[in-house]
Amino acid sequence: MSDERPKPLSRRRLLIAAGFSVLACGAAGCGKRARQEMVLKPAGDAGAVRRILVVFIGALFGRTLTAQDADDLSARLDDLQASDTALNHDCTVLAQYLEALAQNCGADGFEVCNASQQQSIVDEIMRIDFKSYSARLLSRLSREHRDYYRMRWSAVPQLAWIYSHSPAAWRARGYLRWPGVKGDWHDILAPGASYP
Repeated sequence: MSDERPKPLSRRRLLIAAGFSVLACGAAGCGKRARQEMVLKPAGDAGAVRRILVVFIGALFGRTLTAQDADDLSARLDDLQASDTALNHDCTVLAQYLEALAQNCGADGFEVCNASQQQSIVDEIMRIDFKSYSARLLSRLSREHRDYYRMRWSAVPQLAWIYSHSPAAWRARGYLRWPGVKGDWHDILAPGASYP
């Protein structure tokens, strides 16, 4: 009969076990909180998502988009929705989240929010810390967190890229047409903002 006693836990093993326990409890608690905060409506039709995203792009750059700008961006978003399914999903989640935040502000939707409400919602989206260790861990543990963080690092930069490479950005700078398009050469000398 062997007289082996169980080895006592070393301090290092105890700290590692406690750390993993805290992470697991934190992930479970954050997952529950995120699900409570993100009560999203079912994805609407592609047209509704596109309209919300166009308004979001304008709010992201602090612009009130003209009808021509909205049409240009809407056509580009239509191409995006038709071609890239993963990015389309991220943009749909972003639109749903914008609607949920607008309802938290007391508005019927993001499109009808006033400028200050839209700016506060944009600020909240831009403050999502997707580079932290907890964000990386949580996005691997649940789909809700993955969708939440992908809104910020996938959808928002792509929407910003679409705007900066659209005629709307050039018109915001004061140009009447794309550079390189024939027209009166005095047009490019018209004063305008140096950056959208």
